[in-house]
Amino acid sequence: MTTTEMTAAEASDAMRNGVDTAALFATLDAVKQAPEAARFQFRAHNQWVSGTHNRTTIADYFGVGEERTHERTFVFVDSRHVVPHVVPVRARDVHAVYVMHNLHVLKPYRWDSEVNVAYTRVLRRAAEMDALVTLTERQRDDIAERRGRTSNMFVVPNPVDLPAQPTEPPPRDPHRVTIMARLEPQKRLQDAIAAFARVVQAVPEARLDIFGEGSRREQLQQEIDRLQLGGSVTLRGFDPEAREALWTSSAFVLSSAFEGYPLSTLESMSRGCPLVSYDITRRINSRVDCHHIQPNGELP
Repeated sequence: MTTTEMTAAEASDAMRNGVDTAALFATLDAVKQAPEAARFQFRAHNQWVSGTHNRTTIADYFGVGEERTHERTFVFVDSRHVVPHVVPVRARDVHAVYVMHNLHVLKPYRWDSEVNVAYTRVLRRAAEMDALVTLTERQRDDIAERRGRTSNMFVVPNPVDLPAQPTEPPPRDPHRVTIMARLEPQKRLQDAIAAFARVVQAVPEARLDIFGEGSRREQLQQEIDRLQLGGSVTLRGFDPEAREALWTSSAFVLSSAFEGYPLSTLESMSRGCPLVSYDITRRINSRVDCHHIQPNGELP
């Protein structure tokens, strides 16, 4: 008995939740007979325009044994500075999708706080986008409070590739703490260093490894030297294998002033490393299960 026959025997109505199940299972049967028909290859075409402006389109693909062309084209934009140059799109078969991957408001980072100038231009054009995508439900709701909820608002969280679990997990170093961040003002690493000075007073063996590069490296090193933490806090610089340190660290620290939805927190959790973070307007702890949340801007 084929899958299609089983479906017909078991279901009096082929439509289930809007899906034509008879057609679906018939397609599965056809693919079993010709597996090569299920091989699809989609192609993304990238065009660098200038600065951080990169235009990506998906138009053609291979499927069901032949080359095909999309009847519609989707343009994905993730730069707030580019939106005014792209939206609105005049062509009927071209759809603009904007992905907002950072916080759109200024201090004190409430839904009704002043909006960053660049994001003001984005929100003015939100109604003319086919999709306005945020990384969290909270940010979508904040924007909805400001301009109203519309059907083109979607949430697509940042993904993370789950690492292969070691056969024998390495032991965690109870004295090791890790940070992965750009050495920039937004990350408030001076707060993390100041807090760690208190940790070292209580636990002299404690060590903080900070992975990343940025414009504040010299100032941060001066702060480490001023607090006499040279033997406890180390600026490790850029390391493509930095996340492997999360297998043995006992905590991952996020001291940012604001974030959209940092991938580093997902990488930390995927390796079983607890997160210590400021409560940056609940955008982090709405998704995190294992963590300590500190009031925003207050050192423990």
